[in-house]
Amino acid sequence: MNKQFSNDDWDRLRGIAEELRRNDHGFWRDFKEKGIPALMGWLYYRGKCVYCGEELVRPGQLIGGATKTDHLLSISKSPNIGFSSHFNAVPACAGCNSIKAVWDRKRKPSDCPDGVLTQEIHDRLVAEARDVIKRERAEADAGFESERTNWMKALEQRDALENQPGVGTGA
Repeated sequence: MNKQFSNDDWDRLRGIAEELRRNDHGFWRDFKEKGIPALMGWLYYRGKCVYCGEELVRPGQLIGGATKTDHLLSISKSPNIGFSSHFNAVPACAGCNSIKAVWDRKRKPSDCPDGVLTQEIHDRLVAEARDVIKRERAEADAGFESERTNWMKALEQRDALENQPGVGTGA
């Protein structure tokens, strides 16, 4: 769990984010569209998925959609917040972001009725999302062995096809 930042801490974090974006020519520079608050969210969580803790700033993760900047409050439910608040912009792995998106569609827009996302609301929403994601993953993992068994059988059948005469020769 991250410590509660003071307003001065957030101001200093904003300066760090601005310098990172200004001095970088790759991934961090692309935060022009998402804005400095989104980059502040990444810095606050040290580049780890806010939901599962996976390290996101590593080779192969910063390209191709493997990482996301998630709207803690979805745009469809809270269109006035977007990434304008550093409390609403959090780093997420693609898996957690996908699971949370399903949960977002089921939620009511009352999480932040006045449009002001505070640290307290942020922390509560992160904790709720973590619980949902953990539960969804546990349910999926419970059925994994049967899914894996079915997959392995299908691969065996596929390999058997490949070993038949005339397969792969264009005949």
